[in-house]
Amino acid sequence: MNEAEAQTVRHIFKRYCELKSVHALELELRDAGILSKYWTSLRGKVMEGLPFSRSALFHLLRNPVYLGLIRLKQEVHEGEHRAILEQELFDKVQPQLDAQARRHRAGPNRRVVRSPLTGKLFDANGEPMTPSFSRGSKGKHYRYYVSASLQQGAKSAAGITQRVPASEIENLVREFASRVSNAKKRPLDKVTSVHLHYDRIQIDLASDALNGTPSKLESGETIVFENKQVTRFAIAISLPKRGGQRTIVPSQIRKPRIDKTLVASLRKAHQMLKMQKGLPLVKRAPASLHESKILRMAFLAPDIQRDIMKGLQPPSLNLQRLKQVHVPLCLDEQRSALGWVETAAP
Repeated sequence: MNEAEAQTVRHIFKRYCELKSVHALELELRDAGILSKYWTSLRGKVMEGLPFSRSALFHLLRNPVYLGLIRLKQEVHEGEHRAILEQELFDKVQPQLDAQARRHRAGPNRRVVRSPLTGKLFDANGEPMTPSFSRGSKGKHYRYYVSASLQQGAKSAAGITQRVPASEIENLVREFASRVSNAKKRPLDKVTSVHLHYDRIQIDLASDALNGTPSKLESGETIVFENKQVTRFAIAISLPKRGGQRTIVPSQIRKPRIDKTLVASLRKAHQMLKMQKGLPLVKRAPASLHESKILRMAFLAPDIQRDIMKGLQPPSLNLQRLKQVHVPLCLDEQRSALGWVETAAP
């Protein structure tokens, strides 16, 4: 960290002591044009400085790294970097944060919800995904995990899942860890990290919780790396868009899942055709590239179309993915290209 960044951190701590409100601090920093530092993702992408969000400020004000320390899980150790903050100032901030948290929990219709994947969940760019909360029109609370840059106001990265429903990802990881490990009461404690990708989820489990090579892996679940400390699993999943949100679908299909968007697109494709002497003909030229890609669905193998109508398509297949995949003209090759397996039905 350079001196300019160190001065920004000290300024944030001092102003919070005076304002006693993270929300007020967020607005003041935004008005002053004070941004977070530039950083580089694991893939080498340079991320520009962004306005500080409330969650980013809470994290910053709690972070012992500015005292020359590092946090590993629940323990704090001496680091190899120099402190940029006085212990007295850091200690002064903590009771104020605790008091603000108590006021937040005491508010009407609020409840404390633990987010057990905090610090363990990352997107495909290597960005940490932190808890986020929203309230629906009827007052219902929703929990999510959101990538750090998205929390700070950046636009969604193309092709990268940066927002997932908290309970769905937690349940998926919890079920898997409980099934393959000996940790039945608190299986998420044995999870060291989780990385999301478009077509898979990568879960690292502490090797001492496995009692040897797991024998309870299901279809689409594989071991990709293991040593004495950690065993890494890859699990095929789908993160299809649903009204701007994303749902998580495990690899093994346990019941039909009718994708209304896929079904509607298949019907639209057939509406663009007419039959003449037993052969399909296009009634009109597609009005857009989107329609051109949808039209291809009418030429899918009949058994594939039946599976789509019954909700038996692969979990990873949605309209967005189908539009991106090259679909062979050969009907026998289409199932493989689109991710079908021989036993699609439950």
